Amino acid sequence: MLAIFRDQWRSRPYLLSPVLDLGMAGGGAVLMLLLMVAFIPYEKHTAADVIPVAYIAAGLSWLTFVVNYPHFMVSYQLLYRNFPSRLRGLRGNRELWWRTLGAGLIVPLLLAVMLAYVAVDASRGNAAGINAAYNVMFFFVGWHYTKQAFGVCMMLSALKRIFYAPWQRRMLLVNAYAVWLSSWVYMSYTTQFLGVAFGRGFIGIGGSRFSYHFMEMPDALRIPLLVLACLTTAGAVYAIIAQWRATGVRPSLTALTGYASMYYLWAFMMVLHPEWALAVPFFHGLQYLLFVAAYKRGEIHSRLQAQPAHDARLERRLRNRAQEFFAYAFVLGILAFNIIPGLIDQAAGHAYPGALPANLIPLLFLIFINVHHYFIDNAIWRRENKDVGEFLMGWRRMGKQR
Repeated sequence: MLAIFRDQWRSRPYLLSPVLDLGMAGGGAVLMLLLMVAFIPYEKHTAADVIPVAYIAAGLSWLTFVVNYPHFMVSYQLLYRNFPSRLRGLRGNRELWWRTLGAGLIVPLLLAVMLAYVAVDASRGNAAGINAAYNVMFFFVGWHYTKQAFGVCMMLSALKRIFYAPWQRRMLLVNAYAVWLSSWVYMSYTTQFLGVAFGRGFIGIGGSRFSYHFMEMPDALRIPLLVLACLTTAGAVYAIIAQWRATGVRPSLTALTGYASMYYLWAFMMVLHPEWALAVPFFHGLQYLLFVAAYKRGEIHSRLQAQPAHDARLERRLRNRAQEFFAYAFVLGILAFNIIPGLIDQAAGHAYPGALPANLIPLLFLIFINVHHYFIDNAIWRRENKDVGEFLMGWRRMGKQR
């Protein structure tokens, strides 16, 4: 009976459940965006118009502790758990070895040096370094969102035995990158929809604050990229239809919802609705945690399957470890985003009054983790990673490791 259950688990066409997959992959984000458009005025003329926004901001602020902060910290646990032995096991795959070494050691060291320079520069009253670091962060964050949306589409399609031809995959990937690049070069334009307060910046000395701005791109770059995004979007639609017609299998709604998330989770989000910018990180983190939860569930089932007979104590221990994994992510998120940078900021303020702009350290922590997170994911979530292949897709056990 246990063997049958395990085979059924491996052959399921979803990660957690059909409803959870759809909701966490992007369905919940679509619903909330529609509710915002329907019930919250785009332009606020009265105090009553602003009240719902305050509730949304407060609610999403608390959800950040539960979803967004942990989504960063689970990636740190996946990368650095048994890091030396992980590197040793990758000696046969030089590309993945270098990706892992870069994400684990080289990138964080370079980031720390760069941000230390930014802090010194800011202490002299120069905000140029902060502006540059902020633009770099949004560059990699958008790239990360896009790659995740494409990966979500491919993996959720594969679970339903829907496989795209190489040219169709390339078309979908090119479209994702084109939309991301177009949205990034238009950031200086689209952020105007967030209002004046957004441009005041996060840091300052006393009553004054540094403002920041997104890089202004010339029309000679922006317009061709926007045209390319539109053309490749049409190409992506054609690729999806071509796959449907060639195989007679309807594309996965959940997979396409995950792919479309790059549009409503990232690209031109401020134009869709100003307050949508508050919800974007939450739904991105929720999409990410869908795969981490499935990964941990697959790890439990794989460990149990390696046993000749059902071991209740082992199962209980593995489930407890999985719960601890997410509990650690919750605690580490609060430490990394709030407590540690806050304490360092206070200590620096007491030791060297006026030397550093207020709230600079928390902002630098935010930039460091967001940029580093991109490189961590670039090393972890790859089909060459045997743990991902086994725990998430079951390739090794099913003889389909690729």
